[in-house]
Amino acid sequence: MSVIHFGVYHFRDRIIGYRNDYCVRCEAPRLALRHRRFNVVHFWFVPLVPLGWFKIWRCQVCGADPHARAKTRRSLRWAGTIVLGLLAGVGWTAAVAEHPEDVWFIWALRVGGTTGFIAALWVSLNSPPEVDLEEKLHDVQPNMDRTCALCDSVMWRDGPIWKCSTCGAERHVLQAG
Repeated sequence: MSVIHFGVYHFRDRIIGYRNDYCVRCEAPRLALRHRRFNVVHFWFVPLVPLGWFKIWRCQVCGADPHARAKTRRSLRWAGTIVLGLLAGVGWTAAVAEHPEDVWFIWALRVGGTTGFIAALWVSLNSPPEVDLEEKLHDVQPNMDRTCALCDSVMWRDGPIWKCSTCGAERHVLQAG
């Protein structure tokens, strides 16, 4: 058995900006931090292919992408429920007398499919509604403080961009829509 270990290393991760944002995972308005990092593909812990510099937004509280959904979409939950219902139906329509060698498989399909269908139906019916991100983004007020949210230093205007005089972080405004 062979195990292949590869992934992406992140070097020189640095916070270069911030903005007020809405985090879908936290389900609350949060401060989002803009990270700049250099990504490299590694194979067995040996860096091989440089991918370059990337800028990403992360929630200050949970560390996730503020707009990435953490829960399964409602439509996918219902699709899974329907598939499990069909699977249970196939188990109950199979005749045990015609296939005596498959009796354990048929009963496992009947019991497992029915149990899975009931559990999926319960989860689908009792799941909270999805967060309307567009609506929540319109409610987020931009940060207009004259001090940096990261280090409390004075912000200065460099053209259309506000920068911190100490840490160099830029203050961004969320572009809704």
